[in-house]
Amino acid sequence: MPVQDGSNVRITLLREGTAAPDWQAEMILFMVSSGRWTIHLGATEYPLQPGGLLLVQPFRPHQVLQRATGILIAVHVPYDFLPFIDWDSMWCWTPSGDTVQYEELRALVAQMYQTAQRAQDNRADEIRCAFQIIDWILLHCRQEPPERVRKDPVTHTLSYLYQHWNKKITVAALAAREYISSNYLSHLFQKRLGQSLTDCLQQIRLHHAIAHLLSSTESVAVIAQANGFGSEARMIAAFKSLCRMTPGQYRSHPPVHHPDFQALPAEEEALLLQRLTSPLSKYEAHIQTRILTVDAAADGPPLQPVWKTAIDAGSIYTLLDAQVQQQLAETQARIGFLHVKIYGITDGNLQIYADWLHDAALVQFTYLDMALDFVRKLGCQPWLCFGEDHVAVPEAFISRLVEHLIYRYGEQTVRRWPFALPSQKDQAERIKSAVCAVLPNANLVQARLVRLQSLEADMAQLKTGAGRVIPVLRADQTGWDACADACKIAGVVCRTAGRVALFPQLRDGADSLNSGSGDGTGLLTAGGLPKAVWQVFGLLHRLNGTLLAQGDTYIAAREGHTIRMLFCQTAAESIQTRVSFICTGLGRGRYRIRTFRLGPSCGCASTLFQAMRAPERLSQDERQYLRRMAQPRYHVQEQTISGQYQWTGLYRPDEILLVELSPADMEVF
Repeated sequence: MPVQDGSNVRITLLREGTAAPDWQAEMILFMVSSGRWTIHLGATEYPLQPGGLLLVQPFRPHQVLQRATGILIAVHVPYDFLPFIDWDSMWCWTPSGDTVQYEELRALVAQMYQTAQRAQDNRADEIRCAFQIIDWILLHCRQEPPERVRKDPVTHTLSYLYQHWNKKITVAALAAREYISSNYLSHLFQKRLGQSLTDCLQQIRLHHAIAHLLSSTESVAVIAQANGFGSEARMIAAFKSLCRMTPGQYRSHPPVHHPDFQALPAEEEALLLQRLTSPLSKYEAHIQTRILTVDAAADGPPLQPVWKTAIDAGSIYTLLDAQVQQQLAETQARIGFLHVKIYGITDGNLQIYADWLHDAALVQFTYLDMALDFVRKLGCQPWLCFGEDHVAVPEAFISRLVEHLIYRYGEQTVRRWPFALPSQKDQAERIKSAVCAVLPNANLVQARLVRLQSLEADMAQLKTGAGRVIPVLRADQTGWDACADACKIAGVVCRTAGRVALFPQLRDGADSLNSGSGDGTGLLTAGGLPKAVWQVFGLLHRLNGTLLAQGDTYIAAREGHTIRMLFCQTAAESIQTRVSFICTGLGRGRYRIRTFRLGPSCGCASTLFQAMRAPERLSQDERQYLRRMAQPRYHVQEQTISGQYQWTGLYRPDEILLVELSPADMEVF
């Protein structure tokens, strides 16, 4: 195992010859650019032709054989780069990978290849490319590897050594773990790897010792003890044997490891990049192309932010919970809803009203006031719902409630609050009469639930009656990271452009049973982890100002000098789309172009959650990790534009793209 001085994702090229048996504390994705290759995993051969893919899990001994002149690309992901991902559950073998998905991978590898050559001082772009490749792996390499590979004693032993390198280890104890003799285990190591088990353990310890040496000022003796060498002399001997220098010399002048591709001749490099970036004409028929033109200087109507209409916070009693308040405050800071929809006035826990309580004099509003005060503190207006608890509320109680609200908050304030009427016609009329008796011309709203499946039909049937009747799409009909439903919600915004209000739910009660799993509906889990729907509302929040263009799968708006265009595509189309966004009417100058991508492979915590084997409970570190990693993929660049700009990109079903153009001297992110 070559000794590495870091744990970065990297790309290497293998051009000729036969590689000796090898093993790495890293996942390796092999991709054939040209030639014919064979990779041995144990006793099994995996032939690869141009376009072929093979994923080798960490600690899998392998041997690479070249059958014809060419180039083999290897993407290396260190075992501890993303410690929560179970790389052993990943498997991919495609003898010839000429597919649409492979076209995307080739483009990502080419981008990382070029970035690595110019990222001598700043590795931010290279790391970003690495995460994009990992996204691809998590999305497409999801099969279980063959059992014969998973149960290999050499692989299991290597994995154990890497995790317990600093402990006292004997060959006998390792052999006992695999239920084989010490001699046989030693024989397997020598046969498979060409080196002894002891040498492998020394290399692993040296790998950790190097990282320890470069990241601290501790003495060599202390580092030797911490990494299992037992004595300073043994660690020095290991350094001299494998690194050809002492630990002190290594710390003072660590060697620079140059990528293999730097030695590639210019003409070969150009040919390699051509193979990586050229489209697969054979599969172009499976990619639809869409060209959308937007005039940045055009006049248009104001864009109605219907996705900000209201958020369903649940019952008043739930809203008093400190955790719910924190999550609602976080959601408001991200999305900024106009109203907070609350109900549960007849909940007995609130001691406001009970069906046995008919004496208005005994009614008290302490908990209601606490909930409403918190909502107003967030800068929102309450949206009180009557009759949703299937309890016939007396008109006297409704009148007393409205009188209390006017007394506490003022008539002009309460007059702006929406009061939701129940769907039952007779009950709605009674409540309307009771409210208007105290507050004439109150803001009464009767909402009709709209289903995704029959959106257009339901909208055609809506009529304005008593109060304001608005179509409402419940945006909480989704699992914990159902990107398909999130994409449908974005599609509703594009298709209706302000005619349908969205009422997402903060979180569902089912989540409270398991704060980690997120089974159920709502924007957040009970533990506060954002779901896909939460992320899509965050992207929609960026759309403001003047409506420039709108269609079934896109919507464009202008806010000041900033142009934003959102694209979405549902899986029902089952086809990838190459979209060209052409923006005209731009002034000459330096612009900042931002892109946000949300989909199954980017921005959805469920991908990572499933890669973690869906634990029933999450630790605090795991929770923070999911929250950090489950953000939409973000990319920013600057470009000089004169009058017109064209952005072209490929996106898959159930993905959402947001492209944003703004003058470079304006910071709006």
